[in-house]
This record gives sequence, structure tokens and C-alpha cells, in this order.
Amino acid sequence: MLFDILAAKIGFVKKARLMLRLISIYYMYVYGIVSLLLLAFLFYMVYLGGGLSQFINYYFFSTYNKLVGLVVFLLIIISMLKYIFDSKTEMFYEGLGDIYFDLIKKDYAEKAYKESLMHNPNREYALRRLGDLGVSLSDYDLAIKYYQKSLKINNKLFLSWKGLGDIYSIQSKTSGAIDAYVEALKINSLHEIKLKLALLCKTEGESYINQQLYDKAIDSIKQSVENNPSLDASWTLLGGLYALIGNHDLAVNAFERAIKLNPSALLKDKLFTSLLIIGQQCYGARDLKRSEDAFQRATEVNPQSATAWAYLGDVSFKQGKIKEAERDYRNAISIDPNSASSWISLGNVLAQQNRFEAAEEAYQKAISLDPNMASTHIGMGNVLAQQGKFIEAEKAYRKAISINPNLASSWVGLGNVLAQQNRFEAAEEAYQMAISLNPNLTSSWIGLGNVLAQQQRYHESLKAFDKAIECDANEEPKLKVIRDSVNLRIQLENLFSSILIEEKNNVALLLDTSSSMQGQKISDAKEVIIKAVRSIPTKHNAINLIFFGASIYAYSLEPNDLLKSRDDLINRINQTDADGNTPLLGALKRAWEFLKSRENRIIIIVTDGMPNDALPDVILDYAKSLKDAGCKMNSLGIGKGTEINEDFLRKIASRKEDFHFVDVDLNSKSAPYVYVSVYQPESPK
Repeated sequence: MLFDILAAKIGFVKKARLMLRLISIYYMYVYGIVSLLLLAFLFYMVYLGGGLSQFINYYFFSTYNKLVGLVVFLLIIISMLKYIFDSKTEMFYEGLGDIYFDLIKKDYAEKAYKESLMHNPNREYALRRLGDLGVSLSDYDLAIKYYQKSLKINNKLFLSWKGLGDIYSIQSKTSGAIDAYVEALKINSLHEIKLKLALLCKTEGESYINQQLYDKAIDSIKQSVENNPSLDASWTLLGGLYALIGNHDLAVNAFERAIKLNPSALLKDKLFTSLLIIGQQCYGARDLKRSEDAFQRATEVNPQSATAWAYLGDVSFKQGKIKEAERDYRNAISIDPNSASSWISLGNVLAQQNRFEAAEEAYQKAISLDPNMASTHIGMGNVLAQQGKFIEAEKAYRKAISINPNLASSWVGLGNVLAQQNRFEAAEEAYQMAISLNPNLTSSWIGLGNVLAQQQRYHESLKAFDKAIECDANEEPKLKVIRDSVNLRIQLENLFSSILIEEKNNVALLLDTSSSMQGQKISDAKEVIIKAVRSIPTKHNAINLIFFGASIYAYSLEPNDLLKSRDDLINRINQTDADGNTPLLGALKRAWEFLKSRENRIIIIVTDGMPNDALPDVILDYAKSLKDAGCKMNSLGIGKGTEINEDFLRKIASRKEDFHFVDVDLNSKSAPYVYVSVYQPESPK
């Protein structure tokens, strides 16, 4: 053995290591060899000394020395006998086997290990080393047999599990190799094993992908990155799998990890795609903050993507971040100036800022790029309508409808501009068309309610407003004013019907046109007077319409004139302006001149109750005299809060119930039409 080591063609260091190994094997038997030598030397000394007795007397002259010498002699004899007759242990043979294994004398090594097993068949070390020997000889079946035997004796043998994992890896038995390495890691979390396991799990995941077993593939790839977080290929695979099953949040996380390890263009493209999908999904789910974060990150990954900037603009716009949305759309346009959709979006945010001329230019640019996008013409119609260009706006909406007649927003816009032109029946048809296309579009119901009110179909109008609130409860506070106005119109209609229903009434209508009635009050007052004129049956004896302001002038219509001249009278009312003082006393006197020779006298006063041609008491006294003479007095207060003299008007009326507070705003030009909102898709473009 010693000569084998010395003759082996191996390095000095390895020779020294094997020599130490050999000494460690034989150290327990050195004392036997030394004892044998000492015994031989003893016999030689006895021989030279002339006999045993002379030797003892010479060297062990005292009794004490003789006893010590006897003990030493017996120990030498026992050690010698032990060396001669004691069998070698399994550790001895395993040591020899290891030395032969290193000297690549595998036959001798195998014999030594098997000799150890003959002494102890359950010797796990010898079994494991026989497995190692099988691997070195490429006899994998034999190696597996010995590794498995060793593990049956002790399943905590790290090197046996590792050996099995190595063999299964060589044999491409991925699942078996993974199981073996997992068991090895339970015993010793050696980094080398983790790296091998990570690669095997990646291979297994790829196999599952080919079989379209994506859940299993994800589990395998996750195990791969858990064991080696630095394996960018596994992170890439994991991101692709998550994207494939639609879990783009996890896909983004995986791609981000992969890019940190390997910032390749391909990985950035995959990350970018998943970010866009997340942004779109969150936008559709109304999770605008997460959508914004996803699109913002997308612009960081690919700042030259016009699509990402446009998407980010959509989310900013949806959140009311108008300036940010404009910035994002302009970024998109700077990258791709030929994107019609980006120009449309820019027009939308400009219109939102009331920059209508700039918005019109943006829409015009979009039309030049793609004249067949209905949304462009809708946006153009919106800004034209906002500028009061109702004829041009109507053309834009009709163009949108010709491109796509199934967009409810086009019909709503058309209805709005038709209503602004007092073409209420045509507007009603447009709103009804919008409702048929999208019954949940709030603006359709609001517009319909407005035009129905303009046609004095008040009950239908209220139903339309109720439907608008059903579609969007947030509209209820906004619609309160106009709903109250419609309800008041219904009350006025009932009022005039009850006052004027009799056939032979003679009516004096007094309209305050003084400067205190300027603004909304004169508009409301005209509406009330016109309603009264329309409510008077044609068979009544006569109407006396008196305007009192800067001057007092009256128009009288006898029964024969009423039928043909009612519209002329309404036109006169509409052309009246508010100016001057409030000569209410003079107006009452003019009314009495008209009524005093007639029966069934009715006076209806529409005013804010702020006369200045006489003291209030004087006017009230005169009004009392008229009531005493049989005139039925009705007063309608126009204005809000302190704008009217309510106490005065109540006193001037015949009864408390003959006073009515009026706050009406149903003029077609000022009614709260909800213009079709600027184009915003349900999900980003």
C-alpha cells in the first residue's frame, strides 16, 4: 500500500494526504508492532546476557523493579497476541477502500468496501461509497441500488441523496432528481444543491409548459426561483406563465426581477406588455390609481411609446387631472403626430378647460388624419355647441351619426343643439334614439326631460328626470332646481286652469317690466305670463295685457281677436325688456278702466312686489277697493328670498291662497342641458 502511494502519478499534496490517511488507518496497530519489536529485543538481550535469570538479576535487582518489569513484559505479550489474533474492523477496510478509490484502483476499493460489509452488512458508509464507486464506473443502476440501501438504513445521509439526485439528473429523470435534492436540502442547505435543484425545477417547468399544464409549471418555476433567486431565465419563464394565465400583476413582479438580473430588450417588451394590460384592466374596473401606476411604469420602461402616454392621459383625464392629461397627450403626439385618437383626446382636455378654439383645432387635425372616426365629430360638435355655433355643431353630430348611427352620445349631442334652436320635437326624437341605444345614459334622460318641459309636457318631463336619477343617483342634487321648476309649472298650469276655466271671465294680466326685474326675474315672469295667455280659453270675453315699467302700455284682445292674435301677443311678451320704475298703482288703475264695465273680473299681477309710484299702503287701499268691487286679485311673486316683497304681495291678493311664489327657469337657452361628455372610452383606447 505504501509503495502504491509513493508510485502513484499524483501530486505531492495528494500523496501526503493519502500517507496521513494510511497512518490513521494503522495507528491502532502500531502498539502491537512496537510490542513485537520490544519482545524480540528482549529475547536478544537475554541471549547475550547468558540466560534469563542473569538478565533479571542484572536489570531488575530489587523486588520493586522485578514487579514493574513483570507487568511490562505481560503487556508486551498481550499486545503482541492482540495484534496477531484480533481481526481488522470495518473502519479499517473502509479506510483502505477510500485510499484505493483515490488511487483509482477501483477493484481493490470495491473489495475493501465489501470486506467492511462482511463484518457489518448495515454499514451505511460502505454502501454509500459503493454507490460512489458505481457512479465513477458509470454503472448507475448499481450505484442507485447501493445508495438506496444506505438510505434504508439511515435516510438522513446527505451524500446518498445528493448521489441519487446526480444520477437521476444524468439519466434525465427530472422528477426523481428533484425529489432527491429536496431531501438532501432538508439535511444540508448546500448552495451547490440549491443551484442544481433550481435548474432541474426550471427544466420540469418547461416540460409542463409543453404539456400545457400551466399550474404545475408555475409551481415548478416558483421552486426554481426559491432555490436560486438569481436565475433570470426562471423569472422570465414565471412572468410569461403568469401573463399567459392572465395574472399580469404577478407577471410584472416576475419580469421586474428578471430585468434586474438581465436588462434585455426582450424582457422589457414583455414587462411593458403586461403593464399595459394591467392598466387597461384596472381602468375598466374603475381602479384608477392602480391603472395610473401601471401606465406610469409603462412610460418609464418604454418612454417612446405613444400608446403608453395616451393611456396615461386617459387615466389622468378620468381622475380630473386635466393639466397632467394634456401633458400626457402632447407627449403621445410628439412621438406619433399621426395618431388621430391622441389628437381627439387632446381636444377633449382642451375643451374641458374651456379652450374651445384650441380644442376645435385639435379635432380638425384628428379629422384630417382620419375623417371616419365618429368620436372626432362628436368632440367637434361639443366645442362648436359650447361656442354657440349650433348649426355647425348639428352638422358635426350628424356626420358622427352617418359614420356610426349606434353611438348614443352622437344622438344626445344632436338633441342638445336642436333644443338650443327651439326645435324641440326633433330634439325629442334624437334623445329617444339615444335612449333606445343606451337606456342607462343619464344625459339622454336629462335632455329628454328638458325638451318635454319646453313642450309643456310636464308630467312626462318629471318621469324622464326620475329615469336620469335611476341611472345616476349623483344627478339628483343637480336636477333638483329644474325638477322644482317643472313641478311649479304644473302648479301654475293647475292654477291658471282653476282661475280661467269659466267661459265668461275678463282677465287683466299685469307684467312688471321695471329695472328691478332685470335678469332672470324678467325671463321667469315672461314664462308665467305666456303660460297664462296660453291657458285662457278663446271664448273668454277679453284679455287686457298691461306692461308696467318705464311706461305703462296695454294690449286688449276681445273674444273675436283672441284666436288669431294669441301668438302675436306672446311675441310682444317675448320682446319686452325690463327698465324704469315700478308704477303698480298706475297699472291697477289701467286694469280697472278695462274691467269696470265687465263682469267676472280677474286681475293677475306678476311682479317682485317692489312698487315705487306710491306708498305701499296707498296701493293696498286701492287694491282693496278693487276687491270690494268684485275683482278677484291674484299675485305671483317673481324672485328668490329677499328679492320679493312677499308680505305686500300676500296682502294685495284676494286670499292667502291667491298668492304664489314663483321661481321658474325653463328657458331653452338657460335650462341645464347636460352636453354629451367629451369622448372617453370605457377602457383606454
